[in-house]
Amino acid sequence: MPVPPSEAGSESTGGVGPAATNTHRTRQSSYLEAMAYLLVFIGPLIMNAMLVLLQALSAEFDVDPTMVLIAIPAFMIPFAILQLFSGAISDVRGRVPVLLSGLLLFTAGLIMSAASTSLVMFAAAHAVIGAGWGFVNPVIIALVTDLAPADRIAARMGLIGAVGSIGVGMGPVVAGLVVAYSWRWFYVWLSALSVVALVTMVIVKGPPHAPTAESGVRVLVSNIAQEWRRPVVLLTLLLGFMFSETYLATIVWTSRALSGLVDEPTVAGILLVSALMAAIVGIYTGGLIRRRGVGLPMIVGTGASMISSAVLMSITGFGTPDSLPLITAALLIVGVVAGTLYPVAIYYSQMIAPQKRGALAGLLMSIQFAGMAVVPVTYERFYAMGTTALFAAMLGASVLLLLVVIALYRRLPLKPER
Repeated sequence: MPVPPSEAGSESTGGVGPAATNTHRTRQSSYLEAMAYLLVFIGPLIMNAMLVLLQALSAEFDVDPTMVLIAIPAFMIPFAILQLFSGAISDVRGRVPVLLSGLLLFTAGLIMSAASTSLVMFAAAHAVIGAGWGFVNPVIIALVTDLAPADRIAARMGLIGAVGSIGVGMGPVVAGLVVAYSWRWFYVWLSALSVVALVTMVIVKGPPHAPTAESGVRVLVSNIAQEWRRPVVLLTLLLGFMFSETYLATIVWTSRALSGLVDEPTVAGILLVSALMAAIVGIYTGGLIRRRGVGLPMIVGTGASMISSAVLMSITGFGTPDSLPLITAALLIVGVVAGTLYPVAIYYSQMIAPQKRGALAGLLMSIQFAGMAVVPVTYERFYAMGTTALFAAMLGASVLLLLVVIALYRRLPLKPER
C-alpha cells in the first residue's frame, strides 16, 4: 500500500515535515539530472577525439595510424550489444544501480587507456569503455525522463540533444588542445569527470525510479520482445536508423570528401559550427514540442535534410576555397536536422510506453548505432562516383526519411504537453 506523503516525510526524515522532504528530493533530482547531462556531454567526445589523437597514438605505440583505428570497433561492439539490454534492465532494477555499474566499467576503461603501454592494451581498454557506456547511454535518457515533470519531458529531450551535439563538436577541439601536452591527459580528464558523476550518484543514493516487483531474465526478454511487435515502436526505431543515414552520413562523408583538400582545423571548425547549430535548435525544439507537438519539428527536420543534401549536391569544385561557404551553409542546415529529429526520436521512445522507457531508449540507441555502422558501406559506391552522386544518394535517403516521418506521425501524432 502506498505510504501517504505525511507518513513518508516523518519516516524518512525523522519527523521533518513534507516540505523539507520535498526540498531534499528536489535537490537529489537536481544533482542526478546535472550528472546525467555531464555524461551526455562526455560520451560523444571519445570516438570523435580519436581521429585527432591518431598520429600521437601511432607514434606512442610505434604502429601505422590505420592500426590504431582498431580501438573504434573495440569500443563499438560491446557498446552496441549491451545497450540492447541495459535500458530494459533499468526498467526492472532501477536507473541508478545500472548507471553505477556502467560508470565503474567506464571509469576503469578510461584509466586503463591513460596507462596503456601498447596498442593491444589500448584496444582492450576501449572495449571496457564501450561495455561501460553500453550500460550508461540509454539509461541516461530514461533517468532524465523519470526526473522531469510530465509537461517538461519534451524540453528535457531537446536539452539532451543539445548537450550531446556540443559534445560531438567539442571532441576534436578538446583533443587538439590536450594532445599538445600528452594524449594521456585526454583520458585522465575524462576519467576525472566520470568519477565526479560516479561519486555524486553514490552520495545521492537514488533511484528515483522504483524497481518493478517482477524481475529476472524472462521479464527482461519479454519487455523487449513485446515492444518489437508494436508498429509505432518499429517506426520510431526506423526514424532513428534513417537519422543516421541522413544527418550522420552527411557529417561523415562531407568530412571524408574534404580530407586532403582542406586543412584539419578548418574542417573541425566547420563541424563545430554545425554542432552548435544543432545544440541551439535542439533547445528550441524541446519547447516547440511542448507547445505545438511533434508535427512541426518533423517537417522542419526532414525539409532541412533535403535542402542540405541538395546544396551539397549542387557544389562544383568540392573542397576548393570558393566552395567552403556553401559547404558551411549546408552543414549549418544539417545541424537543424540533428536539433529537430533527434529530440523527436527520443521523445517518442519515452512517451509510447512509460513503463518501458529504458528498454525503448536502448532499442533506439542500438538501431541508431546500426545505422551509423553501415554508413560507410551504404555510401562508398556513390562516393566513388563523385560528390554529386554521393549527395544525390543522401537526398534519396532524405525522401525515405520523409516517408518514415509521415507514417510515424499518422500512427501516433503526439500532441502538445499543454
